[in-house]
Amino acid sequence: MATKVVVGSSDNIDLSSNILITQEEVDRYVNACLRDSCTLVRDYAKENHRYKNRSGELTRAIRFRVIDKVKRGEVYIKDSDLKDSNGKQTPYGTYINNGTGPTMVNREIFPVRAKALKWFDKRLGRDIFATRVHQHYKKKGIKAEHFLENAFDACKGEIDRIFEEGLGDLLSGKFK
Repeated sequence: MATKVVVGSSDNIDLSSNILITQEEVDRYVNACLRDSCTLVRDYAKENHRYKNRSGELTRAIRFRVIDKVKRGEVYIKDSDLKDSNGKQTPYGTYINNGTGPTMVNREIFPVRAKALKWFDKRLGRDIFATRVHQHYKKKGIKAEHFLENAFDACKGEIDRIFEEGLGDLLSGKFK
């Protein structure tokens, strides 16, 4: 179904134009621009990050998808693709991008080669013996890097240019 648009009309100047664009052409334009924009952001995120890239797993796990029904593009980390050095699935990509808050560590320490643990307490001035020790402390956590958000912010101008050029091609009839 074609759409007719009349652009402006006044007493002095008569500017009118017949632009026939089908909904399919508009959908193809939007999807192509979203795909190009997501590719741009994904590639920027893969190349510009602060994390130490040891195995390349996290870099390969940065993906994108275009959701046609809502006309939206998403760049995301596919955590199910991430594995540790032993091949076990480990979803660490989200933690590197978003960070973790401080966490409490509770653990018990047992003697390995002896029957008891021994240490010297300066306050008491004597040796202390124990068969187990409960240790409670707070870990700082991982600082958030936000490399996906940083990539989007860095590419905003280029994304605008992609949509502007695509719209110009659509209106001029070059986009088919």
